[in-house]
Amino acid sequence: MTLSRNIDNVLDEVRILPSLPVLLMEIIESMNNDQIKVSDFGSKISQDQALVARVMRVANAPFFGFSSRIRSIEQAITILGFNTLRGLVIAAGVIKAFEIIPEQFDQAGFWRHSISTGVWARLLAKHAGLNEGIAFIVGLLHDIGTLVLVINFPDGFSRVQQLVMDGMGLLAAEAQIFGLDHPMIGAKLVSHWNFPLEISQAISHHHDPVKSGLETILQDVIYSANLLSHQTLIEDDRAYCVEEARTRMGLHNDALAALTKEAERILEGALILMKG
Repeated sequence: MTLSRNIDNVLDEVRILPSLPVLLMEIIESMNNDQIKVSDFGSKISQDQALVARVMRVANAPFFGFSSRIRSIEQAITILGFNTLRGLVIAAGVIKAFEIIPEQFDQAGFWRHSISTGVWARLLAKHAGLNEGIAFIVGLLHDIGTLVLVINFPDGFSRVQQLVMDGMGLLAAEAQIFGLDHPMIGAKLVSHWNFPLEISQAISHHHDPVKSGLETILQDVIYSANLLSHQTLIEDDRAYCVEEARTRMGLHNDALAALTKEAERILEGALILMKG
């Protein structure tokens, strides 16, 4: 089965597209609202105790490195910051929304890479002076289009995997089978969920930020975080940031070595997001 080559019709072609809870949609929409009250945000999150429990586990993990225990959403907002906590809430909510995945798909491996990319994106964003919460969200969601393809077209996804095993590049294989690739559908999905434009753009070009023509630091961060995540998880020294992106971020060898140690230290804590 082939998806329409018109990206504007992609969401009409898929049969199963996870809906996000109203609470999560309101939190996402708050990313475009500079006037939101922190107290209102805390009250909204507290309506979902399962979500609160998951976020609290992460907030108290080595991912943030605080010695004293965080015991409430309000305290988490004060200590971690509004944007960081909002990123954790969105991450936990999106992961929960994709609980029904075909058994043959390595869901644990997918989320492990996604969370690792989010960790790297957060560290690189801090180094580059960007919003760490937004970078973490983009890193987490950069491959979300893959899940849409897996859920709706498992046979087609299997054909893509076979083409990749035969030596074809992933994006080329997806384009041959579906008429589009996972960054394109991922960008469309997050736009459908009302994420800010900068997030959909970074997802759309996370395999090649130069082609976007925008050359934003956030796109460099996500592109590099994706590669560095593979390096961290599989210890593959060939997966490395391109020189141009590293230069624009001011990421020299000593800084990269320090960030690698930090990423490895906090990844285990961040993976708590995968637990219900």
